Amino acid sequence: MKRKEYLLCIGTYTGSGSKGIYGISFRPETGEAKEAYVMAETENPSYLITDGGESRLYAVVETDSYQGKKGGGVVGYKIDNESGKLLLINEQPVHGKGPCHLTLNTAETVLLTANYNDGSISVFPISETGKIEPMSQRIRHEGCSMNEERQEGPHMHFVTYTPDTTCLYAVDLGIDQIRIYHLKEGVPCLTSDTGQVIHIEGRSGPRHLVFHPDGLYFYVVTELTSKVMVFKRHVNDTAELIQTISTLPEGMQCENLCSAVKITPDGKFLYVANRGHNSIAAYNISKNGDELSLINFTPAGGVFPRDIEIDPYGSWLFAANQESDEITAFLIQEETGVLKPVGTIANIAKPTCIKILDKISLAEE
Repeated sequence: MKRKEYLLCIGTYTGSGSKGIYGISFRPETGEAKEAYVMAETENPSYLITDGGESRLYAVVETDSYQGKKGGGVVGYKIDNESGKLLLINEQPVHGKGPCHLTLNTAETVLLTANYNDGSISVFPISETGKIEPMSQRIRHEGCSMNEERQEGPHMHFVTYTPDTTCLYAVDLGIDQIRIYHLKEGVPCLTSDTGQVIHIEGRSGPRHLVFHPDGLYFYVVTELTSKVMVFKRHVNDTAELIQTISTLPEGMQCENLCSAVKITPDGKFLYVANRGHNSIAAYNISKNGDELSLINFTPAGGVFPRDIEIDPYGSWLFAANQESDEITAFLIQEETGVLKPVGTIANIAKPTCIKILDKISLAEE
């Protein structure tokens, strides 16, 4: 049963009018949105995640210094269902520069941050109350790749667990690699026992990835070459490249940086945000997940779409347009996957991330 309302949580870059994390109540039946409000004030909360029960929210603090230490931070909040505000639990320095992504394990006992500027991963135990304990481990990648301007060193951009939770995939834009780790049982510590690495074509700059619901295939978006790469997972932590497809119209020559890649819950459609072309590329996914075919390109409705998000029902897609300070909404056509623009639902300075809270205590049918 669909909710009458759910809550969009918006991460931002502060300093240009934004105060931190914002909330937008949205009615999926009508496409109406209430005025955005401040959920919590914090510096540069550029990426957000929630726990499975949507009782807690965690955010990176994407800075180069934090609490007098080099590197950024991570902050945890309790979600107040009645007010829709965020109540601070605690915060920790990540001891890594420019944290830009984070993830929780299934048991919600370990939090990881991907730190872009120095190519590192920070590992934090999480207590039963949701408190972030001091960092237990930091792993820093080494190396470089072929784009001298953007790949002079490692740049960790994304960390996520496989759907079966057996592996952690760490996506490094700076060295054109996805490195595979395992979470040591009973200990907040990553290991690379198999030493497996998924090599991405040079100069690509892998940024984010998403898994097919069956967990057998995954889709990697490359920031620097505007492509989606389809991989098949095999045993022993290996992966096989199946397909590469552009995120831009054929023959299009423009400066473009891909950002987010998202998949509908039923695994039928995949979407990629193009910053520069300022569009959202839509693809059909074959029945078994091994092939993408282009549907079309839809204007993002703003400038520099930093993130996109799909609601839990596969009915709506939202875009955070960083340089035009707006959140735009699109209806997803159920049979075709075509996006129908609805327009701007909120104006928020420098939005960078969207997360949807569907379990919060709002009005129901």
